[in-house]
Amino acid sequence: MRWLFRFNVGGERPNDPREMAPGLGHAMRCLALERVVRQDHSADTIFMFDGDSQSKKHMENFGVATAGVEDEEGILNSFRPTIIVLDINYLEPEKILWYRKWAPVINLAPRGLPKFYSDCTFSAFAIDDIPIPVGASDAVLHKGPQYAIVGEDFVKIRLNSDTVHNRRPGSDIVVSMGGKDYHKLRFSF
Repeated sequence: MRWLFRFNVGGERPNDPREMAPGLGHAMRCLALERVVRQDHSADTIFMFDGDSQSKKHMENFGVATAGVEDEEGILNSFRPTIIVLDINYLEPEKILWYRKWAPVINLAPRGLPKFYSDCTFSAFAIDDIPIPVGASDAVLHKGPQYAIVGEDFVKIRLNSDTVHNRRPGSDIVVSMGGKDYHKLRFSF
């Protein structure tokens, strides 16, 4: 199988390259899925994304093949994906239908229209942010926390926190959101 992962890198990255890049949430979700399909299914993979040279270097540090979006059609024709994984919120339905000319589209983006026009969607959100539009495709929607795609580090933390001896008090609430914390809301409850 040949899996093409398509996403955009957010402009929220810090200026200090030693810091973790907060604008890479969609990329990290794709990386978590890519590791599984490459290891468990010997899939060939490529990451095609819109981002700057720093983003490209960051992705290459993970040992994955990368491509820019300057010649999307050429890359799609030469790589010949059997699966396309999209993780772009608010992508226009016409673009998703265009990708479907090459391969079935799996959507990971939780917001906007992509979930209704892809062949299949996996979203950690149990509810939709917008109503199902008239004329949407018959997409298979897998929604809820059980469909969250997370990396190995998060899984290890989660497994450790679920042990009886390390369980947090019932009054603690953990909120996980993507993006940069511009208003310094972390730890302000």
